[in-house]
Amino acid sequence: MGPFRQTQLIMDGLTAFAAAPVNGATGAPRTFYTTPSDCRGMILHVDIQDGTTFSLTFTVKTWNPYADTPVETGTLLASAARTTNAGFELQIGPGCATTSNVSAGLMMPQYWSLVITGTTDTAKMKVVAEYVP
Repeated sequence: MGPFRQTQLIMDGLTAFAAAPVNGATGAPRTFYTTPSDCRGMILHVDIQDGTTFSLTFTVKTWNPYADTPVETGTLLASAARTTNAGFELQIGPGCATTSNVSAGLMMPQYWSLVITGTTDTAKMKVVAEYVP
């Protein structure tokens, strides 16, 4: 049997955030995630719900857990500032066109992080990573 797509829940959409979620906070993204070994790409599905006044940017970064102080090391892809209650996708993987704020033709690193920055009065976010073989 060959490789298959896998999904991972990053944010469940249940927590209403009054500020941009900080990695590791309750309901926010963890510090880093591991790309399955048989997957080369990812589609990050994001749905912003019940937001009032907000401007949020979603950035997928590489993560180095082997450094003396583990840290994000570079940006793979960042969304444009999102200001409406709507869903969108960020696509990363070999063969993807490189389109600013939408997709990058890069291989997913072994470890990656999602960083959300900006401002919000309130918003809920559901984020799912779909790994592509």
